[in-house]
Amino acid sequence: MYKKELQVKKFAYYGFLKNLRFFEPFILLYLVSLNISLYQIGLLYALREAIIYLFEIPSGVFADRYGKKLELIICFIFYIISFVFFFIGKPVVFIAFAMFFFGLGEAFRSGTHKAMIMTYLDKNAITYKKSEVYGYTRSYSLIGSSISSLIAIILIYFLPATRYIFLVTIIPYLADFYLILTYPEYLNEKVESKFTVKSIFIEAFHNLKNLFTDRKLLYYVFNSSFFESVFKTSKDYIQVLVFALIVSSGITFGTNFTSDDVTYIILGLVYSVIYIISSYATRNTHKLIFKNNIDKTINLLWFIMAFTMFLIFIFSELNLISLVIVFYLLSYVIMNLRIPLVLEKLGDNMESNKRATYLSVESQLQSLFVFFLAPFLGYIADTYGVPYGFAAIGVLLLLVSPILSFLRKKA
Repeated sequence: MYKKELQVKKFAYYGFLKNLRFFEPFILLYLVSLNISLYQIGLLYALREAIIYLFEIPSGVFADRYGKKLELIICFIFYIISFVFFFIGKPVVFIAFAMFFFGLGEAFRSGTHKAMIMTYLDKNAITYKKSEVYGYTRSYSLIGSSISSLIAIILIYFLPATRYIFLVTIIPYLADFYLILTYPEYLNEKVESKFTVKSIFIEAFHNLKNLFTDRKLLYYVFNSSFFESVFKTSKDYIQVLVFALIVSSGITFGTNFTSDDVTYIILGLVYSVIYIISSYATRNTHKLIFKNNIDKTINLLWFIMAFTMFLIFIFSELNLISLVIVFYLLSYVIMNLRIPLVLEKLGDNMESNKRATYLSVESQLQSLFVFFLAPFLGYIADTYGVPYGFAAIGVLLLLVSPILSFLRKKA
């Protein structure tokens, strides 16, 4: 019955609009077209994550103390500014500014909307539906991404240049901006209205200290943040990999289409299929829990992801583009199956009035991992080839697994 509630639908529409990022299937190719090397792109990603890292916890405290609606409104302003800088493009300093403001948008967004959903579940006494509601709302986000990828194929042909796709992306973000304004005031949950930077950083420090004394919560935060950082670091490299495989395989759609055209079409279709399948998977996550044990399911998906990365490497080296795409699709499904499950465990182990802060800590750790992983992966891809980057990710997942086992035993 909760699905019929207007506010739950608004949560879903928020994710749908937020994920209308028409540039996503081509972002790495766009940056490469600006003569930026993969290692430099890794550094730019590191800059974005450094900004997220610096502002993640303070933004979470800001949301808890001064209002989650206000925080989300600010985040969309940052996103729109970043899209303008992406549109400007050259010189590379404008891309750096774009990454800077995109990082601010991510820092102000992450954790906040999830905390609002948790508040809604508490107020309506349906906390037992956590994974189901998260899966439902996230499925709309993935549907948005799927539709976005299909629209992107059309836009890329009708717009004067690829960079104009960033300006078009501003439209759904303005719509989301106004949607947030319609959220009920009780979801705002602000504690005080007087803003002081000192109080934010003091409270952030205390909450971070409390997190590291709660070993069970620390385990879930580390588990979630490292896994998502690995996926976030590697996911865009499929664009360069598919382009290289198309060129080497000589795939064409007729004489009227260049290799770039074929790449854009295939990537748009691949991302669309990925998101629609992931949408179905994440909506039904609660039905796929291994032996009714969420922890075992989370850990099983960790190892499946590691071996998926190795298979992408192997099939890339064999020039089997169809199998590369299949296992890349699987990596998205794994990621989106895990998220509602990890969120449920995080929600079960957090104080309700500090959720936005703790979820921001999770995102901050994720940014810290990406900060180091992005240049590393860029260097591997530039030096040895993109397939070896995926192999390196698989190795990292297996190497970190014993650390997780240690934390779980200590929890």
